[in-house]
Amino acid sequence: MLTTIRTRLVLGALLALFLPLAAGAQVSDPIQQEINALLAEIAALQQQLATLSITPAPAPTPVPSPAPAAPRVRCPSLYRDLSLGASGADIVALQSFLADEGFFHANATGFFGPITEASVQAWQSAQGVVRSGAPATTGWGVAGPRTRAAILNRCVVSANQPAPVPVSTTPTSCPLAPPPTTACSAGWQAITDGYGCTTSYKCSIPLSQPTPVPMPSTGAFSASPLSGPAPLSVRFTTLVSGIEYSIQFGDGAESPVLIPSCTSAGIECKPGATHTYASPGTYTARLLYAPKCPAGLACPAVWQELGQVTITVGGSTSGTVQ
Repeated sequence: MLTTIRTRLVLGALLALFLPLAAGAQVSDPIQQEINALLAEIAALQQQLATLSITPAPAPTPVPSPAPAAPRVRCPSLYRDLSLGASGADIVALQSFLADEGFFHANATGFFGPITEASVQAWQSAQGVVRSGAPATTGWGVAGPRTRAAILNRCVVSANQPAPVPVSTTPTSCPLAPPPTTACSAGWQAITDGYGCTTSYKCSIPLSQPTPVPMPSTGAFSASPLSGPAPLSVRFTTLVSGIEYSIQFGDGAESPVLIPSCTSAGIECKPGATHTYASPGTYTARLLYAPKCPAGLACPAVWQELGQVTITVGGSTSGTVQ
């Protein structure tokens, strides 16, 4: 653009030098008109050149400098394996680290419970430390050596915080871990880690030995009558009693072994139960025994058969099983 303007100005200057000669030679009017037009164009180009000369060039757009990286979380001091059931100040530090990382959303209580274990598993998976398995095999959910090394690599040490103890350094003292205040009949047993530090406690309650099952003797379970027309009322008698014993009558009904109230003289009072069979058929009644379950424990119902009798409804004989 500037080169073109300068070229035109040079041509205009040459014309200006020969202008007097052209006027003196009495040039015709058309030539004079063309000269005047060129002079007007020269004046316009001079004004345009002056405008371009005083207009400053646009300043270059500044390139923004990158913002400084935000400091990462503080580095927890972890010197032992941390797993489910552990407690101590280092658990608080681990929970705070996981909260800063966005994986722990509860209060830092200092107890390694299921919430902390799930948070460790999520952090391990996000960092590629381990993504499956079990605490005892792959360290899934445990702040072991690999996980602690990954934490050291992830976090930075604050200027006001001492450097963490190396992973391989044996602690000079164990964190305080008092036993629970709840009662344990057998006494609380301490659970220690590889350094001999107490991490948690367990209460082992010994199970009481089951009561020996009394073996049925002759006449331990009898019924009378053994047969008859429906409806047939049958009296079952036993030599044992208690809530551990039950009679199943064979028709879907059952009853505990009861001790009758004997008021008439000469009547033999034996534990048992009375049942009426409404429909004809052959039924097998059974005397069952289940030992007591220790108080406070849930035990499966395991019944043991001690005896049985067969009842025939629709016949005419009666008797007693011996």
